[in-house]
Amino acid sequence: MAEHRKQLHRTDNMKYFFHENGPSTSKVVTVATLLPIGGTLLLLSGMSFIGSLIGLAMAAPIFLTFSPVLVPAALLIAGSVAGFLTSGAFGITGLSSLSWIGNFVRGYMYQQLQNKSQDP
Repeated sequence: MAEHRKQLHRTDNMKYFFHENGPSTSKVVTVATLLPIGGTLLLLSGMSFIGSLIGLAMAAPIFLTFSPVLVPAALLIAGSVAGFLTSGAFGITGLSSLSWIGNFVRGYMYQQLQNKSQDP
């Protein structure tokens, strides 16, 4: 009998726990709203992936035929893009370095002026 009472007490505690900590209405509505949207977007992404594969399968013979022209052109474009991005990164690095040096010197000069004004 005591065993049955313990089991009944555990069940009541679990019902109370799930009732108090269950999902709120706003969470349920959010999931119910986002589930169809997520499913639709997943369907559209799958369709675009399939379309890309079909396009690649149809364009592969053309790529193989024109590969002596396309490969060097692709390498030239990739090199140009890499050079442009590298020059931009170096420019940003240079500007940030100059800014850091300017702020450091300005702070150092301010500190020197403060020290001189405090010296009797």
